Amino acid sequence: MSDNPGQTPIPLQREREHTVKLLIDHYAADNLTVEEFEGRLDSAYAAATRADLDTLRQHAEAVFDAMKDVEGVIDLHVEPQVLVPQIVVRVRPDATERFTIALEHARLALRLQGDTRRTMIEFRKHLGWYTKGLPHASELRKRLFQVESITEAEGIFGDYLCPMAQVA
Repeated sequence: MSDNPGQTPIPLQREREHTVKLLIDHYAADNLTVEEFEGRLDSAYAAATRADLDTLRQHAEAVFDAMKDVEGVIDLHVEPQVLVPQIVVRVRPDATERFTIALEHARLALRLQGDTRRTMIEFRKHLGWYTKGLPHASELRKRLFQVESITEAEGIFGDYLCPMAQVA
């Protein structure tokens, strides 16, 4: 045993086994990628003292504090694992990214079903889904629900983004 209480070895085997089980459960539930899973396993096995574990927890809390007020973060929490705290973050894509994805989605539908007026009319509801949570989304959806071509949708998205670019 060390003379430094922060460096006192702890019964890591039991805690590691518990952490590894939690990580396996998260991985099995598709909450972690292979890379995340392997990285967190490495961290769990690398921690050797309570001070190491406290440092990991403090880092997670510092990241949480730094990110909690970042615009676009819609889901942020520290998942308190026994050994390795995990930070979970979801970020809301901005309007430009949403519209890019929406138009790519529309082009795929047109390619699959044929570049017809009917395809775009059927696709209107999908365009509306990409506007959820945006400022003035109701007005934007009203305009999108009237499009008959992808060119019209591109114009509406462009009109929406143009005033936003001038404000920024």
